[in-house]
Formats: sequence, C-alpha cells, structure tokens
Amino acid sequence: MNTIKKILVTTDSASEISTASRVGADLAARIGAELHILHVVKSYDADYDYAVRDLSKSIQQKVEEELSATSKALDDGSHGGLVSAVRIGSTANQVLQYVQDHNIDLVVIEVRRDGQGTKRLGVLSSALARAVPFDVLFVHPNQGGPFENLLVATDYSESASEAMVRAIDYVKLHGKGSVSAVHSFELPARHYYTGHTPEELREIFQQQSDKHFAEWMGKIETKGLNITQATVEGETADAVLARAKETGADLLVIGSHGRTASSAMMIGSVAQKIALNAECNVWVERSDGDAMGIWAAIKRVIGIE
Repeated sequence: MNTIKKILVTTDSASEISTASRVGADLAARIGAELHILHVVKSYDADYDYAVRDLSKSIQQKVEEELSATSKALDDGSHGGLVSAVRIGSTANQVLQYVQDHNIDLVVIEVRRDGQGTKRLGVLSSALARAVPFDVLFVHPNQGGPFENLLVATDYSESASEAMVRAIDYVKLHGKGSVSAVHSFELPARHYYTGHTPEELREIFQQQSDKHFAEWMGKIETKGLNITQATVEGETADAVLARAKETGADLLVIGSHGRTASSAMMIGSVAQKIALNAECNVWVERSDGDAMGIWAAIKRVIGIE
C-alpha cells in the first residue's frame, strides 16, 4: 500500500472551497500529509500569445490571490503544510506535470456532471492516460467525509489486499466506521456440462468464496475490526454497485488491477463502470507493477479510447 505524504486536490474554482478540498484537507490533517491545492487556467491559443501574454499574467496573478485566500481557510496548522498553485495551460497536462514535479501520492478529484447529466471526471484528459504511481479519490460534490461505511471489492488478489488495508487504515484513522467486502461470481457459460444444477454451482461458489475470504483475511491485520463479506452473483461492476447501494456505502475502495491478465480489466471496464455509475465516492488504490495503468483506465472512462 502506498504511503501518503503529499495530497493534491484539483479545483475548478479559485474562490470557492470544494467538497474535494475539504476531504483532502481533512485527510491531510489526520495523517500529517502536505496538502496541495491546484487550479489551472486555460491558456490562449499559442498563435495569439504575442497579444495576450500580459493579460494571461494578469489573470494568473489575480487567480493566485483568490486561491491563496481560499486555501488559508483550510489551513488550521494541523497538517504537514499547505501549498496553493495556479498554472496556465492544458488542465490535464498541468495536473500531471504537477504530480510528477511534487511527487504526489494521492490526487483528490471532484466528480461532476455536465449539462446533460452525464458524469465527468473533471480535469482528466488524454494527457493523463498513462501509468503513474499514485492513488485517486473520486469525490461527489454532496458527499464530504469522513466516510463511515466502506465497501471493498475483492478478488482476493494482492491488489485487493492493498485496497482492504487502505479501508481499514482509513476507518482506524478516523476512529469510527465499518468495513465490509464484496466478491462476485458468474456461472460458467456452459455450466450445464458440469453435471451440477445452477443451484448446486451457486452453493459451490459460495463455499469456495467463504474459504478464500477466510484465507485472504488471515493475512491482513484487521486492527480489531469485524469484517464480513457478501458473495453475490453477477458481472463484477454491476454486483459491486448494487452491493454499495444496498448497504448504503459512502466509499468504495478498489484495487487498481486484478489477479490475472483477464482481470486486468478491473481497471478497465470494471473501474470505468464503477467510477461513472457509483452513487458514492470511489478510492482507487494504486499498486506497483500494474498490468494496466490507472490513467489508461481513466482514458477509457472519459471516452478517449
């Protein structure tokens, strides 16, 4: 699991404190992390730079003053420092460059909807569609933390283990809350060749899931939390989303990739579907050596691939 020392919150407004900013500030304060607030001002066409260069500088200075004043409202001295910055250019490029320049461990992004009600992931674009070693927390505007009902999607992989550890640490850090897990399965397409009825196969899947869950959790320090699992039938993303809605989860925690080559789609189709359709916040726990980088998944999420 990644150690979080620096948190970056991207904000669409320099004069207002967003839900993402409050969530990022709270988390930074609790773990003593350095908090970075970044606002990107869209640049003018390079062909007109000669005419608007001074105007751009004037706009940047004004926005910097607004963001500095706004950021001070989040600075109560309890975290590891606060840095506010304004950049001019492509939002995605500037965010990614900032992450690389400052070794950011967690990016907090506010999920918004466009005029048609379609959910968008804000500042992300094709320039971010690459593997980078940091976690991402997608926050809904009307769902600020601390989160108390955490649900972890698991396939019993190492990546899922890191997601579970993150969820446990989050609850212990805030001193309240619960953690549960969900595992999904689908009956084989030609299950009738097995000699078992669908009901018998479901019972077998349930038994195997219970066994693997016990073995998997036996390797994880629960820190006194009682963690239960629900085994549900269905396509992974749909099953996770349904379980989250059923349990009223306010934070879904998922690993950035699965245990096999085919389940590398965890960060493709599954994470895509979860990020776009979850009615709660989503934390994607980044793992080293991902078969598919998280930004490759986000590339799909925003419809570039």
